[in-house]
Amino acid sequence: MHALLTTASRITPVPGNKDGSYLTMRSKNGLIFGVINLVGNFATVFNDQAYWQRAIASRPATCVKAYLLGGLA
Repeated sequence: MHALLTTASRITPVPGNKDGSYLTMRSKNGLIFGVINLVGNFATVFNDQAYWQRAIASRPATCVKAYLLGGLA
């Protein structure tokens, strides 16, 4: 599969990706997707009732860790 995708990227490169590769993590659209996903995950953490219940039922130190880990998940 890797060889096929590498060959395909040489024949028809993807505009905006590093070296036109299909297998890169360096692309503008990938960065935009990552930022949107990160913001969306934090929005879910702050609006989901299960996280709020956890905040009420736990100590403040563990609550902060839970919010940060939930947003990064």
